[in-house]
Amino acid sequence: MLSRTTWPAAIRIQFALASSKIPLLQRVHFLRAVSLFDAVSGEDLMQIASAATELALGADQTVFAKGDPSQEIYLLVAGCVIVLDGGAPIATLRPPEVFGELAALDGEPRSATAVCGEPTTLLRIARGDLDEIMERKPQVAREIIRVLARRLRDSTARLTKH
Repeated sequence: MLSRTTWPAAIRIQFALASSKIPLLQRVHFLRAVSLFDAVSGEDLMQIASAATELALGADQTVFAKGDPSQEIYLLVAGCVIVLDGGAPIATLRPPEVFGELAALDGEPRSATAVCGEPTTLLRIARGDLDEIMERKPQVAREIIRVLARRLRDSTARLTKH
């Protein structure tokens, strides 16, 4: 028996359409707005969009907590996510932001907590799917490195202010 991830792309796309509130083409359009996927072809975006899981969360719901195992990254489609460390806010994210990429890359536990600041819609991409994307499109890996470098600079700037 084939797992859902080994189904042909056309079947996965149909499954995604049947189980999602966000239509596939709208997902692809959203992914085009995310700098992480600038170098990804339309066909690859369709596969990413069909592999992504949609999450609808309410205000104050936790996406993940510091120390949680990490196997996915998140794309913020609508709403707001507040990143906390030790209960203190360190970032407020708005669409089309990507988060959770550090832990998804290195497999280490989550380094912070992410909580919805209002009703929020996310797309979740599993680590295995992300690995496959980065193998086929090294530009995606470079963009993730760029995002991580920017966040490291922001963290350094915050630390030097205190």
